[in-house]
Amino acid sequence: MPAEVLVDDDSLRWAPLASNFVLQQDLATSASIVPSFAKDESGAYGQGASEVVRSTIEKRKGRIRVLSVVTDLSTQQNRQTVESEGPESEGLIARFDAVSRRLDPQRAGAFSTRSDNALQAFTAAAATSNGQERLNLLDKAVSIDPAFGLAQSALVEVMPSRASSNLRVSDRFVPLDRARYVALLARINHAPIASQASAEAAVIRLAPNNVEALSALGWLSFLQGKPADGERLLGKAIGLTPQNLPLQLQLVHEVPDRPLPLPRRQSREGGGRGEPALR
Repeated sequence: MPAEVLVDDDSLRWAPLASNFVLQQDLATSASIVPSFAKDESGAYGQGASEVVRSTIEKRKGRIRVLSVVTDLSTQQNRQTVESEGPESEGLIARFDAVSRRLDPQRAGAFSTRSDNALQAFTAAAATSNGQERLNLLDKAVSIDPAFGLAQSALVEVMPSRASSNLRVSDRFVPLDRARYVALLARINHAPIASQASAEAAVIRLAPNNVEALSALGWLSFLQGKPADGERLLGKAIGLTPQNLPLQLQLVHEVPDRPLPLPRRQSREGGGRGEPALR
């Protein structure tokens, strides 16, 4: 389920979905948490999640309070409760950044932007099914904060012609956003295989459980004549997302005699467009 806004407030209608973007992005660098989107508890089960995070948001008397509860899906017992409260002037992102740091004190990162307004535009872009409206909203997000790397990458994916060959545009991105942006440009510009592989490896160094980068580097490893590396990387990606049939078929195609890896269950899985699911 999306985060719940306790007091009806038109100014926070964007917050339930946005809060989950923050959690997923912040926890993407975790070595022990695999953040994923789940609309509800059954969706989390279907993804193989072991835990979900349920959050409430309350704005009152000039302050914002976020309460997040981590629930074990197998026992339905609450394992952890995290509260973050601060002045409204600090915004919603700061509150969920604080929650993420409590969930993984060692490796949780900071979100891609400090601007709630930029995040609000990005969230609206994610929610719309109109292509031109999505493009306009992404443009709005990056105009509010040009250093919003997550939105800059989304904009390039929607319209590859917007990609800049000048990587200086990403100098102000948070490290993971910069690595992802460089990998995206290498892919859409059809850079040499070695350059694409190097870019994907840089993403994995920052986010060791990034399934997209693991699968991309696995495939590139096969193309480079490194079958052992390719098998290992694709195997890890499948173990993290056992429901991903295309990855399984890709591995079977490359290594026909290899048994598929068993699903990897982690102590936590996190962050969702609906309910944050923690593997």
